[in-house]
Amino acid sequence: PSPSTHTQASSVSSSLGSRQACELESKRPETMDLVNGALNWAAMPAMVASLLLFYPPYYLFKLCYSFLSYLFPDDLKRKVVLITGASSGIGEQLAYQYATKGACLALLARREWSLRQVADRAFELGAPDVIILPGDVADPDDCNRFVQATIDHYGRLDHLVCNAGIASVGAFQEIPDVTNYSPQLVSDVHDSLCLDSAIAIVVVTETPMSVKLK
Repeated sequence: PSPSTHTQASSVSSSLGSRQACELESKRPETMDLVNGALNWAAMPAMVASLLLFYPPYYLFKLCYSFLSYLFPDDLKRKVVLITGASSGIGEQLAYQYATKGACLALLARREWSLRQVADRAFELGAPDVIILPGDVADPDDCNRFVQATIDHYGRLDHLVCNAGIASVGAFQEIPDVTNYSPQLVSDVHDSLCLDSAIAIVVVTETPMSVKLK
């Protein structure tokens, strides 16, 4: 065969290869569409089946839990509850809620006169006994005194509510430097740790009481 014949054959082969490549490229989106469609059809029944398998046991568990909670409520009568930051705000309202349940209260805060007002109101709401402990939860010595005074008065401690903390009020966009909040966060964590540490010492060394942290 002549060189021209070889050239023509090569041209024909190249054109055939290009045509096949174009056909494959054109079929690829169709194949992907078919795959995606199949996955979509398979995903819907799988999701429905998962919901049917998961939700009935979940709602059955919730129903049983609610029923058992109704039959066996957490009895707070005569339970000893120590609340920090109890002179106002959330701590004050928590004291009133525990009082309505008949709990004995140990109220901590720096403002003694406010604590006395909260204690009087707690008595009116049903608390059988209330003691007030003025002081600062940031002071480890005060924390030890709080815990020891509670144990000396009631003989045990059932619940600890770490509510005390400091906060800055203002719009977030007006904060010049977020690092200014670091001392506040450290203080809040440190205060809770001081009280937890004081309680841990009493639990280990003096009495087998059980403390629930709130």
